[in-house]
Amino acid sequence: TAKQLKIPEKYIIRGIKKAKLPCRFETIQTKPLVIIDGSHNPAKMKFLKSKIENQSFKKLTLIIGMAENKDVKNSLKQILPLADKLILTKFSMPYRKTANLKKMVEIVKKIKPTLKASTFLDPWQALNQGLKVIKQDDCLLITGSFFLAGELRTYWVPEEWILNKRRSF
Repeated sequence: TAKQLKIPEKYIIRGIKKAKLPCRFETIQTKPLVIIDGSHNPAKMKFLKSKIENQSFKKLTLIIGMAENKDVKNSLKQILPLADKLILTKFSMPYRKTANLKKMVEIVKKIKPTLKASTFLDPWQALNQGLKVIKQDDCLLITGSFFLAGELRTYWVPEEWILNKRRSF
């Protein structure tokens, strides 16, 4: 589109380099490492897995909340092999149903029987638990939904700041 608009290539390249999508493999904290990613389907989870494998940490704690209409089983198949600890949660989006936590636990048991899953109805309690169990050299990955990722992102980036700093271009 930019080329059709006759925007010089140097500006296109500069724009692409500066472009960032919040909640897409966003390192929100270091020591311990906290990454937020809105992956919510098997293909994105597979890509996320490849990105996480290139990070340096001792143990991985996952916080996952997924929408009911997503391919939960095949998404979890992609990412669970990396997990040392798992926290399943809902997100606070009234117009979007979260996947059933009991069913998610059953899926986890089939994929990785040795992995115990903690469940929380409240995503903030899930986050508090995740932050409590990780050590300085560990990684906490929040994923499964842009709804969950965006909601918990406000722990580090307040909504007021987001609203004041946003811009279209």
